[in-house]
Amino acid sequence: MVMSFQNDRTAELWRSFMPERNQIHDRIDPCFYSLQVYSSLFSFRNVDPNEEFTK
Repeated sequence: MVMSFQNDRTAELWRSFMPERNQIHDRIDPCFYSLQVYSSLFSFRNVDPNEEFTK
């Protein structure tokens, strides 16, 4: 799902995912991970709250 820090849709993403989580077979652990993929090099020094990423 595409979002930004300013337009954070993490709760919406997890609400859509969690009902289906038991369909994942052969899980290696019971944890859930949240990953963000940026189109450019991410820098904590120059955070743009409107920059979009895929989560």
